[in-house]
Amino acid sequence: KKFIDTLAYYKNNSLQLYVEHTFPFKELGDNIEKTGYLTPEEIKELDDYCYENFIEFIPSIATFGHLYELLQRDEFKDLQTAVDFEEDQIFWWKRMRHHTIDPKNERSFEIIKSLIDQYMPLFRSQVFNICCDETFDLTRGKYKEEDTGKLYVDFVKKIVSYVESKGKKVMMWGDILLAHPECIDELPKDIEFLNWYYEPNPDEESFKTFEDAGCKQIVCPGTSSWSRLVENVAVADVNIVQMLDLGYKYNADGQLNTNWGDLGNPCSIELAMHGLVLGAAKSWNIKTVPGDEFDAEINAVEYKNENGVKYLRMLDDAHRNLSWNNLLFCYSNLIYENKFEVTYPEKQEIENAISVCKTVIDELSAQSWKKDQYRKEMLLAAEGIVVIAEIYAKLAGYEIKRISDTANWLKNYRRRWLESNKESQLSDIEKIFITLENV
Repeated sequence: KKFIDTLAYYKNNSLQLYVEHTFPFKELGDNIEKTGYLTPEEIKELDDYCYENFIEFIPSIATFGHLYELLQRDEFKDLQTAVDFEEDQIFWWKRMRHHTIDPKNERSFEIIKSLIDQYMPLFRSQVFNICCDETFDLTRGKYKEEDTGKLYVDFVKKIVSYVESKGKKVMMWGDILLAHPECIDELPKDIEFLNWYYEPNPDEESFKTFEDAGCKQIVCPGTSSWSRLVENVAVADVNIVQMLDLGYKYNADGQLNTNWGDLGNPCSIELAMHGLVLGAAKSWNIKTVPGDEFDAEINAVEYKNENGVKYLRMLDDAHRNLSWNNLLFCYSNLIYENKFEVTYPEKQEIENAISVCKTVIDELSAQSWKKDQYRKEMLLAAEGIVVIAEIYAKLAGYEIKRISDTANWLKNYRRRWLESNKESQLSDIEKIFITLENV
């Protein structure tokens, strides 16, 4: 609710909580109990609260790809599109890459209808996001020799028709259709396509493709906060500006700024707010650009401290060569025989990052901010980056003097996490740090 208050303050008028398995769908059985989930009662309460704040709370669930947890259950394994699936990497990667339900099996559509029927009634919104993105296994699973564009669109048409039969408008991610533009005309023209891209220099042709086809589109940049302890401000600034400029040029209906939870979601929402506020500001005034003036504004209205963005950028720079993904490769190599190639940061890069973070830690520890939650989150992130840096140094065999205490940091990290989040993937994050610390 506090986050919804913030969204309303910045005149955001819609919110989606993307769901794969964090809802008690009956098909998931007791799988959901291990990490926690949003209950139907909580969804309804959030829907009411969004409504009171003039925000449309739009349901968003996986209905084609991204069904890993469902498809790992014994009763549904025959619905995997993947062939000879085996766990050979830690599950965060497999969950993102092998998760597409079999579009030719009649049971698949019955299950998808059940998921929709359980979720849709909880929302006022007349829009329903069926997602249908990243159906990777269609091109490399048991149907890889077939026309995967037709296979994709035929199943999507069934989902669209079912949602529309319930009186709802359909929203969906547009990535697969952009790979098969010949299939776009087979879908109804009133679908709202979510055109996403998260790096600098998005492909302008994708915007033109949807406009030329007479389709509605919403541009979807990102905060670049996933797989990190703090948002990648340098990437997010450029991505958000370029995506919204192209959306404006090609008459997009609006923006959906994304803040994904890939690979454990170690970054707090507070340390993704720079990108979220920039997206909101530019949505309402396309001339908005990041820079000193914008930084001064967000310092004043959000961080409530004149140096907020300065510390954020210092942490972003310190984190840049200390990849969370790469650290997970190290962990996965300890668990499975299938080894990733790991490149360690240079010793000087590690020492530089530690030095920057130590400066931030020393300065923030002596301060108190009007909105002190931001100071605390930045301080915790700075300490965490030091932990990551020193684990890298240990794995690489560099001799450096330790200044971090991994166990103590994890204790503080858990406390802060549970102040505003459910357990979710916290224990998995802890397991990775503890395992690598004890190598």
